[in-house]
Amino acid sequence: MSGLRTLPVEVMVEGRRTVCLGACGEVALKLPRLLEAGADVLVIAEGAIDPAVEEAAAAGTIRLERRAPVPADVEGAVVTFVSPEHEALGIQLVEEARRGGRLLCTLDRPHACTFVNPAVARGSHLTITLSSGGRAPSLLRRMRMDLERALASPRLAAFVERVATLRAEAPPGERSTRGRAATKGFGAELTVRLPRWFEEGRDAPEPDESGAP
Repeated sequence: MSGLRTLPVEVMVEGRRTVCLGACGEVALKLPRLLEAGADVLVIAEGAIDPAVEEAAAAGTIRLERRAPVPADVEGAVVTFVSPEHEALGIQLVEEARRGGRLLCTLDRPHACTFVNPAVARGSHLTITLSSGGRAPSLLRRMRMDLERALASPRLAAFVERVATLRAEAPPGERSTRGRAATKGFGAELTVRLPRWFEEGRDAPEPDESGAP
């Protein structure tokens, strides 16, 4: 199975209009990341609304309009997320988004996207972005959780702060050299643990293994 060919970037959305069409659980998972980045978030949805979306609206951290989304809602948005339940609308919007260079993602529907939103592990002033090219999003969620536990180390946070200080105190022409010297000897070790069903050579897990860690 070939994956998507993408160019990883980080978009500056602070204070800028972002739109979510639909308010399912998958949309709710995007809200913390949008809010952490300082985005101005508008959610447009009718019918069932995920409790996390309701809570964010009640707290005033997002705006929620309870109505059916329409194509005009994406105008002026730097980033748009479309719920899978609105796949038909996402397909309608994606061609115009491609022509106009807009960022639009119909969640879990790569054919109706101009970008994919990778998993992100954050901690100790570091951000690691993970992508499987659309092959295995559930695997990325597992990896993100493990990486965030590793990145939560107070010692790592103190080290990153010290490296940043050394670099900032160096003359402009010496910052790269000072940074390389400060990080010489640093390393990260990764151990990969594969599920039992795969190690045993089976084609798939048994039904009672589906929820096992």
